[in-house]
Amino acid sequence: MKIISKGRRNGKTTELIRMCAERGGYIVCRSNNAALMIKRQSKEMGLKIPYPITYAELLHKNYYAKGVKKLYIDDADELLRTLTRGVEVEAITINIQEEREEGQSGNRFK
Repeated sequence: MKIISKGRRNGKTTELIRMCAERGGYIVCRSNNAALMIKRQSKEMGLKIPYPITYAELLHKNYYAKGVKKLYIDDADELLRTLTRGVEVEAITINIQEEREEGQSGNRFK
């Protein structure tokens, strides 16, 4: 899992769109309006991605799950607020998935 951490309006969603277009999968975003904006942005970038899934669709499993192999979460902090119904999340931990380069015996991050 790659973590993209930048300030507001510094290209996080743009990076997700590029990753999604290159690797396949679906972007998950906060609302239908956000999904529409992401889809429009991908068109402006000349990249083809599936229509994004909203947080509500993800939480209620209102999407074709068998067709979804990868997810790209836009604004994960907002998704956590949605999950906790607005209760502030003070801290989180994340397990870093280590990928080994071919032919290397030690742990190396890509």
